[in-house]
Amino acid sequence: MVDFIEICHRKSLVQLALKLTLPGIPDIYQGTEVADLSFVDPDNRRPVDFDRLCILLEQSEDDVPTEFEAQKLALMRFGLDLRAAYPGVFAGGYRPISIGKGLIAFAREGGGHALLVVIYPTVAGLEGGSQIHWPESREPLNRPIRSFPHISDDARPMSDAVAAHLREVGVSLTLFEA
Repeated sequence: MVDFIEICHRKSLVQLALKLTLPGIPDIYQGTEVADLSFVDPDNRRPVDFDRLCILLEQSEDDVPTEFEAQKLALMRFGLDLRAAYPGVFAGGYRPISIGKGLIAFAREGGGHALLVVIYPTVAGLEGGSQIHWPESREPLNRPIRSFPHISDDARPMSDAVAAHLREVGVSLTLFEA
Protein backbone atom coordinates (compact mmCIF):
# COMPACT_ATOMS: atom_id res chain seq x y z
CA MET A 1 0.00 0.00 0.00
CA VAL A 2 1.24 3.44 -0.92
CA ASP A 3 1.86 5.83 1.94
CA PHE A 4 -0.35 8.95 1.98
CA ILE A 5 2.65 11.16 2.73
CA GLU A 6 4.51 9.72 -0.29
CA ILE A 7 1.54 10.61 -2.49
CA CYS A 8 1.52 14.16 -1.10
CA HIS A 9 5.25 14.53 -1.72
CA ARG A 10 4.86 13.27 -5.29
CA LYS A 11 2.00 15.70 -5.97
CA SER A 12 4.05 18.56 -4.54
CA LEU A 13 6.98 17.82 -6.88
CA VAL A 14 4.59 17.48 -9.83
CA GLN A 15 2.96 20.81 -9.03
CA LEU A 16 6.36 22.51 -8.71
CA ALA A 17 7.58 21.05 -12.03
CA LEU A 18 4.45 22.34 -13.77
CA LYS A 19 4.77 25.74 -12.10
CA LEU A 20 8.38 26.05 -13.29
CA THR A 21 7.87 24.84 -16.87
CA LEU A 22 4.39 25.84 -18.10
CA PRO A 23 4.00 29.17 -19.91
CA GLY A 24 4.00 32.11 -17.54
CA ILE A 25 6.07 33.24 -14.61
CA PRO A 26 6.26 30.91 -11.60
CA ASP A 27 4.87 32.37 -8.38
CA ILE A 28 7.18 31.23 -5.57
CA TYR A 29 6.86 32.51 -2.04
CA GLN A 30 9.84 32.85 0.26
CA GLY A 31 9.86 29.89 2.63
CA THR A 32 7.98 27.52 0.30
CA GLU A 33 11.21 26.14 -1.14
CA VAL A 34 10.60 23.20 1.19
CA ALA A 35 7.43 21.68 2.62
CA ASP A 36 4.83 24.22 3.71
CA LEU A 37 2.18 22.59 5.87
CA SER A 38 0.19 25.72 6.67
CA PHE A 39 -3.55 25.91 6.02
CA VAL A 40 -3.46 29.44 4.64
CA ASP A 41 -1.87 31.06 1.63
CA PRO A 42 1.85 31.60 2.09
CA ASP A 43 3.20 35.07 2.46
CA ASN A 44 6.67 36.55 2.53
CA ARG A 45 6.53 37.67 6.17
CA ARG A 46 7.09 34.27 7.77
CA PRO A 47 10.53 33.48 9.17
CA VAL A 48 12.74 31.35 6.93
CA ASP A 49 15.34 28.91 8.24
CA PHE A 50 18.14 29.91 5.86
CA ASP A 51 20.71 27.71 7.63
CA ARG A 52 18.57 24.64 6.95
CA LEU A 53 18.03 25.68 3.32
CA CYS A 54 21.81 25.95 2.87
CA ILE A 55 22.26 22.44 4.26
CA LEU A 56 19.57 21.09 1.92
CA LEU A 57 21.15 22.86 -1.05
CA GLU A 58 24.49 21.21 -0.30
CA GLN A 59 22.78 17.80 -0.19
CA SER A 60 21.32 18.32 -3.65
CA GLU A 61 24.52 19.37 -5.43
CA ASP A 62 25.19 16.17 -7.41
CA ASP A 63 22.34 13.68 -7.42
CA VAL A 64 18.69 13.79 -6.53
CA PRO A 65 18.49 13.52 -2.77
CA THR A 66 16.19 11.02 -1.10
CA GLU A 67 14.70 13.42 1.47
CA PHE A 68 11.59 15.14 0.12
CA GLU A 69 12.51 18.68 1.15
CA ALA A 70 15.94 18.37 -0.48
CA GLN A 71 14.27 16.95 -3.62
CA LYS A 72 11.87 19.88 -3.79
CA LEU A 73 14.66 22.40 -3.31
CA ALA A 74 16.84 20.65 -5.94
CA LEU A 75 13.96 20.69 -8.44
CA MET A 76 13.28 24.36 -7.75
CA ARG A 77 16.93 25.27 -8.18
CA PHE A 78 17.18 23.24 -11.39
CA GLY A 79 14.05 24.81 -12.88
CA LEU A 80 14.98 28.35 -11.95
CA ASP A 81 18.55 27.82 -13.22
CA LEU A 82 17.13 26.62 -16.56
CA ARG A 83 14.85 29.65 -16.79
CA ALA A 84 17.83 31.97 -16.19
CA ALA A 85 20.31 30.18 -18.47
CA TYR A 86 17.93 29.38 -21.36
CA PRO A 87 15.32 32.18 -21.46
CA GLY A 88 14.54 31.46 -25.12
CA VAL A 89 13.11 28.08 -24.17
CA PHE A 90 10.59 29.68 -21.84
CA ALA A 91 9.79 32.57 -24.19
CA GLY A 92 9.26 30.09 -27.00
CA GLY A 93 6.49 27.69 -27.84
CA TYR A 94 4.60 25.11 -25.82
CA ARG A 95 3.77 21.81 -27.51
CA PRO A 96 1.83 19.02 -25.77
CA ILE A 97 3.13 15.51 -26.52
CA SER A 98 1.23 12.25 -26.23
CA ILE A 99 3.71 9.59 -25.07
CA GLY A 100 1.73 7.22 -22.88
CA LYS A 101 -1.30 6.60 -20.72
CA GLY A 102 -1.27 8.50 -17.43
CA LEU A 103 1.71 10.64 -18.47
CA ILE A 104 1.70 14.42 -18.87
CA ALA A 105 4.27 15.49 -21.44
CA PHE A 106 5.08 18.65 -23.31
CA ALA A 107 8.00 20.45 -24.92
CA ARG A 108 9.08 24.06 -24.50
CA GLU A 109 11.11 25.16 -27.51
CA GLY A 110 13.06 28.27 -28.38
CA GLY A 111 16.51 29.79 -28.57
CA GLY A 112 17.97 26.68 -30.22
CA HIS A 113 16.97 24.40 -27.34
CA ALA A 114 14.06 22.20 -26.35
CA LEU A 115 12.96 21.21 -22.86
CA LEU A 116 11.10 17.91 -22.62
CA VAL A 117 8.87 17.75 -19.54
CA VAL A 118 7.39 14.38 -18.58
CA ILE A 119 5.28 13.95 -15.48
CA TYR A 120 3.77 10.86 -13.90
CA PRO A 121 1.55 12.14 -11.09
CA THR A 122 0.75 8.80 -9.46
CA VAL A 123 3.09 6.78 -7.26
CA ALA A 124 2.64 3.23 -8.55
CA GLY A 125 2.26 1.54 -11.91
CA LEU A 126 5.07 2.71 -14.22
CA GLU A 127 7.34 -0.22 -15.00
CA GLY A 128 10.36 0.08 -17.28
CA GLY A 129 10.28 2.27 -20.37
CA SER A 130 7.65 0.19 -22.11
CA GLN A 131 4.83 2.63 -21.31
CA ILE A 132 6.66 5.59 -22.83
CA HIS A 133 6.05 5.84 -26.56
CA TRP A 134 7.77 8.70 -28.35
CA PRO A 135 5.87 10.42 -31.18
CA GLU A 136 6.40 8.79 -34.57
CA SER A 137 8.09 5.84 -32.79
CA ARG A 138 11.40 7.63 -32.33
CA GLU A 139 13.23 8.86 -29.30
CA PRO A 140 15.08 12.18 -29.11
CA LEU A 141 18.23 11.92 -31.20
CA ASN A 142 20.47 14.20 -29.17
CA ARG A 143 21.81 13.33 -25.74
CA PRO A 144 20.59 15.74 -23.10
CA ILE A 145 22.50 18.87 -22.14
CA ARG A 146 21.01 18.98 -18.64
CA SER A 147 18.36 16.98 -16.85
CA PHE A 148 16.53 16.60 -13.58
CA PRO A 149 17.17 14.06 -12.25
CA HIS A 150 20.58 13.79 -13.92
CA ILE A 151 20.75 11.40 -16.89
CA SER A 152 24.13 9.75 -16.96
CA ASP A 153 26.05 9.26 -20.17
CA ASP A 154 25.18 5.58 -20.34
CA ALA A 155 23.76 3.93 -23.42
CA ARG A 156 20.24 3.46 -22.03
CA PRO A 157 17.43 4.45 -24.36
CA MET A 158 15.91 7.78 -23.31
CA SER A 159 12.58 6.10 -22.57
CA ASP A 160 14.26 3.91 -19.92
CA ALA A 161 16.09 6.87 -18.37
CA VAL A 162 12.92 8.96 -18.25
CA ALA A 163 10.90 6.04 -16.83
CA ALA A 164 13.49 5.62 -14.07
CA HIS A 165 13.10 9.33 -13.18
CA LEU A 166 9.34 9.04 -13.15
CA ARG A 167 9.46 6.09 -10.77
CA GLU A 168 11.93 7.94 -8.54
CA VAL A 169 10.41 11.41 -8.23
CA GLY A 170 7.47 11.63 -10.65
CA VAL A 171 9.04 14.27 -12.89
CA SER A 172 11.66 14.36 -15.62
CA LEU A 173 12.96 17.61 -17.11
CA THR A 174 15.41 17.18 -19.96
CA LEU A 175 17.05 19.93 -22.01
CA PHE A 176 18.26 19.19 -25.56
CA GLU A 177 19.79 21.16 -28.40
CA ALA A 178 17.01 21.65 -30.93
